Amino acid sequence: MPNSAPKNPKPFSDNCPHCPIASNCPLVTSQVSTPISSEAILNLDKGQEVFQAGAEFRHLYVIQTGSVKLYSISKQGDEQITSFHAVGEIIGFDGLASGTHMAFAQTLEPTTICCLNLAKLIKAPQPKESKLNPTIIALLSRELYAREEHIMVIAKLTAEQRVVDFISKQSERLQALHRNGNEIKLPMTRYEIGNYLALTVETVSRVFMLLKAKGYIQVAGRYVQIINHEALTKILATTSGAKRS
Repeated sequence: MPNSAPKNPKPFSDNCPHCPIASNCPLVTSQVSTPISSEAILNLDKGQEVFQAGAEFRHLYVIQTGSVKLYSISKQGDEQITSFHAVGEIIGFDGLASGTHMAFAQTLEPTTICCLNLAKLIKAPQPKESKLNPTIIALLSRELYAREEHIMVIAKLTAEQRVVDFISKQSERLQALHRNGNEIKLPMTRYEIGNYLALTVETVSRVFMLLKAKGYIQVAGRYVQIINHEALTKILATTSGAKRS
């Protein structure tokens, strides 16, 4: 991966008009006008690593197309998926505190990623109207909140509710990109969903089939169509007893 930005880079905001997610990238919409540009555009195949745990933290990574999972490896060699990320989202903040990445990042499908040098972005002079640093703080806060919320999902929700919550969040991601939130492609496997939700693959598959049988969703391979939003919302609103896994 290149270690330096191109010579005579254009202002960051001038480098992005043709980016497919320019209108959804928070670093573009934060009115950055410093001479910073992406250091590389990565075109990765499915299963390729964006960064590894222990690698030096130098960049933030904006997902232009495709999707990525973040995971850690236990001392016993087991994989634990900590998050999924899709178009318009930024990964790499896990290395900010220690200077090295704490997690592995791997593509779930062919993925295009824009690499940005965070140190240069922060240190470069900012115009008064720039919202870059508050934007980065907001992104960090959002990531921390998402992790805390996920802990609550695992601790408090039933298996059915966890799967419904997962489907609902994928729908919300699409809507944030002004896309149809009812037509969802899940690039991750049922095993990966189960790993993330602390459920067995059998339980995940059973819940998908149950929701399909009730007429709430349609399932075709890795594609899910939401048929009854109201019913899914009611499942999440239901106070239930002991969790099932």
